[in-house]
Formats: sequence, C-alpha cells, structure tokens
Amino acid sequence: MQGYCFFVDHAEKTGIDLYTAVYISNLHLYTGVFNDIPSFKALMIDLIQKAQETGQILNHSKAEDLYDTGTHLSIGYGAYWCFYNDPTVSLRDHFVNGLAQLYETDPALLEDCEKPE
Repeated sequence: MQGYCFFVDHAEKTGIDLYTAVYISNLHLYTGVFNDIPSFKALMIDLIQKAQETGQILNHSKAEDLYDTGTHLSIGYGAYWCFYNDPTVSLRDHFVNGLAQLYETDPALLEDCEKPE
C-alpha cells in the first residue's frame, strides 16, 4: 500500500487545480504522464505476491492484474477528486478504501498507509 500512497500523497500535495490541469492537458494530447514506471511496477507486483503468500492480501487474482487494477483505481479516484473540486475531500481516504476492497485486505494493515504529518 505504501507505494500507491506515495503517489496519492504527491497528487494531494500538488493540489486540485494543477492536478486537474494535468488531466485536461492529457485529454487533449496524451503525454504518457500516467504510464507505468517499469521498476516500480515490478517491485509492486513482487510485494503484492508476497502479501498474498502471507495472507495480508486475500484476493488471489494474479498480482499483475491487482497492480493494474489498483493503478486504474488511482487514476479514476484522481479524476473524481478533480470533479469534486473540494480540498476537504480526501483523495487518499477514498483511494485507500477502494484499494482495500480490491485487495480484500484486513483494515488493520491500512495503518501503514496513514497520512504523513
């Protein structure tokens, strides 16, 4: 979860206005800003597999499929965050909840993904 949370935290720090501008500009001409970083993807897939093996993730779908779906969730929640256009709406809270549902993760494990102070 920490890997995903790093990117979600970065998005929230960027702010709704700039994040919305990134979405809009990529609707006009996709620049690859949402493309996977191969080394990050490989690391995350490995971590997902290990979490499945230890019972931290109960969804036993292919780790790569879970990673891809989690990435799509982050993009989708990012878009909804822009639509809300309300800084009191937490992108992180919505995304972490969605990811927990996808992975079928024990909520106690989400404590590792607490928002940094």
